[in-house]
Amino acid sequence: SETVYKGKVRDWAKTESSEGYVPVPDRLAVELQQWRQRSQWAAQEDFIFPNCQGGVLCYENFSKRVLALIAIKLGLPKLTFQVLRRSYATRAVAEQKGSLKDVQAQLRHSRPDTTLQNYVKEVPESVFASVNRMYDSIAPAVHDGLG
Repeated sequence: SETVYKGKVRDWAKTESSEGYVPVPDRLAVELQQWRQRSQWAAQEDFIFPNCQGGVLCYENFSKRVLALIAIKLGLPKLTFQVLRRSYATRAVAEQKGSLKDVQAQLRHSRPDTTLQNYVKEVPESVFASVNRMYDSIAPAVHDGLG
């Protein structure tokens, strides 16, 4: 397997347990296939989201050009992959979208207590309702901006 770490492609993973498949929702898989068909980087070995030369996408550039703009649209102070991972874990557990073991596996944690103690946060139901209303109001604009 290959991983990217600090802009460099390497042929090993962080840990043995982090090797393997990444489950992707069926609808997202279709969208990614369509995205790849429109891309000039459509070969099997190409990155799904390459930089403009087809190489490794720089996290700092992506953060400034994409995540920061989405954060502004959402009214968030900061949006990072860590925030996205914690949001996923919190929502999946709180809304019973999967078991703790499912969430642990998705985040590639070796122990469920890592997931619970460091990723799952207690969030009042009213906050979830507010986030859902906000997302529903801005989702079309965000989707259009990324498509």
